[in-house]
Amino acid sequence: MKNILFQFSIRLRMGLILLTLVLPTVFTGWLLLAQMDQNIAYSEKEAEGVAYTQPLFILLDEIADAQISALRAESGDGDAKKDFNESAERIDKTFGDLLPLDGASGADLGLPDAALAASGNAGLTPETLQREWQSIKSARSFDSDAYKSILSRLSTLIVFTGDASGMVLDPDIGTVCGKLIRAERTMDITGTPYLDSAGMYFTPTFRHFDRGSNLRDGEEYNN
Repeated sequence: MKNILFQFSIRLRMGLILLTLVLPTVFTGWLLLAQMDQNIAYSEKEAEGVAYTQPLFILLDEIADAQISALRAESGDGDAKKDFNESAERIDKTFGDLLPLDGASGADLGLPDAALAASGNAGLTPETLQREWQSIKSARSFDSDAYKSILSRLSTLIVFTGDASGMVLDPDIGTVCGKLIRAERTMDITGTPYLDSAGMYFTPTFRHFDRGSNLRDGEEYNN
């Protein structure tokens, strides 16, 4: 019995052979393009997460500084009020930067989401954190619990933002290097030192970001 292929014309047989060669190539190309689109979308979300968490990290640093200044003022330190006011000014400016960013990216990142509510943090938004800060700032006396609450809630929002954007915020994953302080163009370090980098941390797509970048040097990266 003749092979069934020989029952077809040469043109049809050549077409079938060509099709068996082209189909796997086309399918592989489609898979590669789909993976590229997925990686691009993932990276875009990572970039949103980085932009969103940057002011949150600054707030964490500045509010901790304000807490120290407020405690010093409570103890009678005459210079502490000036330091507190300077921190408060930076905190207010950072909230001013964060709120429009939340309006633009918060929904894309799924904040707040069901996970926040399930963890007992329903309604945790930049707006509620800003109201907490205004309450702390206008208080007549030092309230340790209020500072502890806002710092804890800030940390929670940072973690959830990292999870929502696919970032890895585990400090144990990455590399650590000597602490680099940002210098002026003259290569002098004047005023309050700011960090340029203290190593890096990695994301699941193997992108990396500098540890501590743009934060005031609070000696937390002395390693």
